[in-house]
Amino acid sequence: MTRQELLQETGTEDSGFFSDVLDDLCNCDFIRSYNAFGKTERDVMYQLTDLYSLFYLRFVKNYHGGDEHHRSHLGQDISSWEGYAFEQVCLHHVSQIKQKWATAASWPMYALGRASHVSVKRANRTRVPR
Repeated sequence: MTRQELLQETGTEDSGFFSDVLDDLCNCDFIRSYNAFGKTERDVMYQLTDLYSLFYLRFVKNYHGGDEHHRSHLGQDISSWEGYAFEQVCLHHVSQIKQKWATAASWPMYALGRASHVSVKRANRTRVPR
């Protein structure tokens, strides 16, 4: 959603306070802001990224009980959600994943069942003995 769409949906007036709220939500990873392709810097888009809020809005908010087979009716939706959630967790932790991969690349080979050390040549991802 754009800033204007958010203002309309929330019935809030355009102010510095609203800007501060958007900044705080971005800093806390509840939402992300980005410029859509071909749009100006003024047309920033905002997207909800908090996984709990996304799950709640999709599966919990409109469920009011009474259907004991509710989970089984969701079937493919839950599977899709699991894949999406995993992808989002990875995207939120790219720097930590890269750091772990770099650490793993210099592990001794005995950790992998061999006795010698290897390092990973980053250019073509081939293993090269030290």
